[in-house]
Amino acid sequence: MSAAGVTIVVDDFGVGYSSLASLRSEYVRQVKIDRSFILGLAASPGNVVLVDSIVQLGRSLNIQVVAEGVETQEELDVLRTLGCTLVQGYHLARPAPLPDMTAWAEARARSAAIISASGASPA
Repeated sequence: MSAAGVTIVVDDFGVGYSSLASLRSEYVRQVKIDRSFILGLAASPGNVVLVDSIVQLGRSLNIQVVAEGVETQEELDVLRTLGCTLVQGYHLARPAPLPDMTAWAEARARSAAIISASGASPA
């Protein structure tokens, strides 16, 4: 499977049937932190500690970590502070058909290029 490019993503990490043992597989390349840990993250010191631990564990094992369910700028700010660079959620974009998402991504890239060329810092 690995030679064919197949990798495993552990979804909803931290709840249900996901466990630390699942990370021992050499085929696991990504974990997605369950949104229940992200909801209200800025106001939950306990969840901050858990999310930070998962991010550090992923870094140590060379596994990408994605935060699911990011719905506010505050949650995104905490995740950035913790070093979690991969996020998904309604704060960034709503689910949409592929052509719509492609157009959205292209528009963002153009906007970023304009900001970069002008020397301004993005908001």
